Amino acid sequence: MSRVNIIREARKFIGKPYKPFSLNPAQGLGCVGAIFIPAAIAGYRCAEFCRFNKPPVGAQMPRFLPQLQRQMRQIPIARATIGDVLLLTMGAHGQHLALVTSERPKRVLHSWPTPTGGGRVQENVLDSPIHSNNPRLRWSDLVVAAFRFHEPVISKEEHE
Repeated sequence: MSRVNIIREARKFIGKPYKPFSLNPAQGLGCVGAIFIPAAIAGYRCAEFCRFNKPPVGAQMPRFLPQLQRQMRQIPIARATIGDVLLLTMGAHGQHLALVTSERPKRVLHSWPTPTGGGRVQENVLDSPIHSNNPRLRWSDLVVAAFRFHEPVISKEEHE
């Protein structure tokens, strides 16, 4: 098994509707579901993320750093490659996760809303603008950390 299996599984969800905090592909996916459901299918242990729940009303927006540090190995951002997870800071909107899917150009898969509502699981060039209404702000400007999955310890058959 390799991290390429995560990419193959994650790309099956491209086009699924964006639904904040959702881990149910039939209803749509949030950024956590778009990364960690495919990782679990590919045989990686990510139980803490696969049990992730929407925070209660009025609670602080989710902060993923503690879970990432417990379940993955932090790496230098410049060393992030295919199959690694990027942590982005979104200001008042909390934090966001994206999965590196290719190099040259570096592309990421994530579930993200559009400014007009809706949204979907999508793949973007990391250095592309987040929204057309602000072409100077790029996804790459928001990356604050990178993480690598530990090698899978369960087979796909064990997962099923």
